[in-house]
Parts: sequence; structure tokens; C-alpha cells
Amino acid sequence: MKVKFYISNIFFLFFIFGSLFSQENQEILVSKIEIEGNNRTKTEIVLREIEFVAGDTILLTVFEDRLERSKENLTNTSLFNFVSIDYNLISESEVFVFVKLVERWYILPFGAYSLMEGDLNTWWQEKNMNHIAIHGHLLDFNFKGRREQVLGRFSLGYDRSLGLTYYVPYINENKTLGLMLDGRFSWQKVLASHTQDYKYQYLKNDNNFLLKSGYLSASLVYRPAFRMTEQFSVSYYNLYFSDTLLANNPAFSRQKNMQYINLFSKFKVDYRDDKSYPLNGFYFDFMASYSGLKLLKDEVFLGAYLQTNFRFYKPLTENFYWASGINLSTSKYQNYVSYLGQEIGSSGNEIRGFELYRIPATHFAVLKNNLKWNFLPKVNFKLPFIKYEKISLIHFAAYLNLFADIATYQNDYRRSFFSSENISPKYIYSLGAGLDMVSYYDIVFRMEASKNFLFNQWGFFVHLKSSI
Repeated sequence: MKVKFYISNIFFLFFIFGSLFSQENQEILVSKIEIEGNNRTKTEIVLREIEFVAGDTILLTVFEDRLERSKENLTNTSLFNFVSIDYNLISESEVFVFVKLVERWYILPFGAYSLMEGDLNTWWQEKNMNHIAIHGHLLDFNFKGRREQVLGRFSLGYDRSLGLTYYVPYINENKTLGLMLDGRFSWQKVLASHTQDYKYQYLKNDNNFLLKSGYLSASLVYRPAFRMTEQFSVSYYNLYFSDTLLANNPAFSRQKNMQYINLFSKFKVDYRDDKSYPLNGFYFDFMASYSGLKLLKDEVFLGAYLQTNFRFYKPLTENFYWASGINLSTSKYQNYVSYLGQEIGSSGNEIRGFELYRIPATHFAVLKNNLKWNFLPKVNFKLPFIKYEKISLIHFAAYLNLFADIATYQNDYRRSFFSSENISPKYIYSLGAGLDMVSYYDIVFRMEASKNFLFNQWGFFVHLKSSI
């Protein structure tokens, strides 16, 4: 009896494992892909983001993984407020895929503001109204339904400017190569002329512009894979500094009028589930910039930098998430171009708790860490008093988070601009807690309390983007 019992159990186990193995290796045929909700977006633009095509034969486990990645691809185009992809089994080996989309409002005439200090937290210390610029934009980020972007813009205030950008994501048949053209002309009567105690000091001239500048840029964007992009840009810059500015800080620039060519390249791999507020996946990029090719009259080498970023996101439990980001950079700039160069505290190189400061850095490493609790999971609801689904259908989620940031840096240039700073190598770090509120149209509202241990200060700060 025992022998029969063991034999029957062995056959049972073989049956179970055999069934599981056959399911994992089951091939299915994608017979059809149907798309609903792309009222303006062309079908080929949607299909470009789906990681399979009708007629493909795929292993079932691979198909389900590609289904999820396709949803993330469509979400990260920023063309849609809601994306869902489902499938029905027509037979044991054939599926029908159904894509449902809710488009965003694509043509956006809107106003915005910017602050000379770079962020609201620093500006709030003095509340100087002369440091505000008001911007008018007319943006169509799905021009002709082909994901092309056309942006016209102007500014009034400390920064008076005119600009135009045109981006075509696909200029070849395989939809792997894009082109972007950009131009901007600016006139400024208020400018950061130097720093004191790691904070910008500003110069204002009511009668004349301190800086007149303009640039023209052309970029090729190559996307050989769904999550991989390479950008190469060539830009021409022309800057004219006033006598008042150079008298205030003679080392700001060696020349009154400067023109130069900049080469820029960026390679990135993006496997984030949602680029505006990621919770799972990773991101990597590598950037290189070189200014001053000595091709123009009086043009000299100005500077160059190499920089890389890596960010990692991991769900820990159903409602807890971890995020880490590291930013490494090395650079070389001439001493006589103090308005150029890198610093900790500028966009992309922020350390929480140091929002009020700018720390010059030839070489630096920044490490940021976050632990998030999703105490209010994502909910969808509709505003009954708004007719249009593009605006009325909303999602919202909220997170509490704890964070710790640390950086090390070294500096040996721009002594004339950062004249009173101690440029010896340092380690700086901060701790804090915050509340993140996330909604549609890539809205992220962050409120944080943090302490930086370099100046032994507590602060409360507000931001409008994800921290990592």
C-alpha cells in the first residue's frame, strides 16, 4: 500500500509541475489590437509605445510583462491622463488586446512665473518683487496628433525674453529619430553677480540691461529601444555684458561680448513606472558638455563637464516604497567665466535642506534616499460640474516620507564669483520628513521639513516636483 501511495504522489507532483511548466511555455498569438479614446492622437503614435504588434506569437509570461511595460510607456508619453490595457482569450492560444485611453488637454495657453533665486523657498527670504518674471506660453504638445511639440513663449519682469521651440519625435519611417529646434533671446536688468556666505548677491540696473543673450539650438534625438534615448545638441550662444556688471565684478567675464558653441550629449535608460512620480523601476543617464570650440572669432575654451545619474525605486510592501538616487559629476571651467560652472543646489543637483544655498563644486557626489508610506492610495473621481473628461476625471494619492541626503564636493575654480566661500573638500548632509501629494497632469506638490547639518538649520520648504 505504501508503494502505491508514493507512486501516486509522484505522478501527482509530475502532473502539477508539468502543468505549471506548460503554462510558462505556452505561446499565444496576438490576433488584434484595438484602441479607444485616442480622439486626436494618431493610432501609429499609440502603437509605437506598445511592445508587441498584431500577429506576434509570444510566450504567455513574456506577453504579460510586455503588457505592463506598454502601459508604462504610454503613461510616460504624458499624452494621457489614464491608460488601461486588457486582453481577452479568444482561444487557448489566441488573445485580443484592448487599449483604453483618456487624453489630456493638449493646447495650453497659460501663464507661469519664475524667480531669480531659482525656487520659492529662497525668494521667500526677501520677497523681492523685482526678482519675479511672468511668462506667457502657448503650447501644443500633441501637434497634429503626432506627439510633436510647438511652444511659443515670452517673459516680462527681471527676465524679458522671446522664444520658440519645435520638436518632432519621429522623422524617419522606423520612428527612431527625432529633431528639436530651439531659440531664445533674453534681456535682464537684475542678475546674480557674485555670492556671499553661499548665497547669491544680486545687482539691479533700472536704466540699462545688465545682460543681453541669445541662443539657437538644434538637437537630434535617437530612440532605438522603448526605454533608451540618445540626444545630441549643437548650440550657439551670444552674450553681451554691460559696463555696470563688469565694474561690479570685473572677474564675471573677461570679455564684454562673448559668443561660443556648445556641444551636448545625453544618453538615458528609463525603466520607471511613472516618470512624474515613480514608485518602481530605475533610471540612468550620462551627460557630456563642451563649451568653446575655437571656431568663432575670439572664441576660446570655456569649460566642460561629465555627469551621470542613477535612481532606483522599489516597493517594499503594499503601501511602503523605497527610492535612492546618486548624482556624480566632474568638470573643468575657466576662471574668467564665473557665471558658468556647476554647483550643488542648482536644478538637478539639489540636496534637501540646502534650498537656500549654492555651493560651487568642480567635482561632487550626491546621494539621496527616501522611505515613503502611501497612506492615501490612488483614487479616481470625477468633478460633476466639469463637462470635459480631459479635465473632470482626476486621480489623487498622498505619501508621507522620511529622507536622508548626503554629498561630498571639491572646488578649485570660480573663486571670483564665490569669493568668500571655503572651497576645501566637505561632506554635507541633511535629514527630514515630508508630505507628497500627486495628481493628474504630472502634478506633484511636496511640503518638507528638513535640517541641514552644515549650517545647523531647520527649514520648511515647498516644491513642485518629485525629489528623486
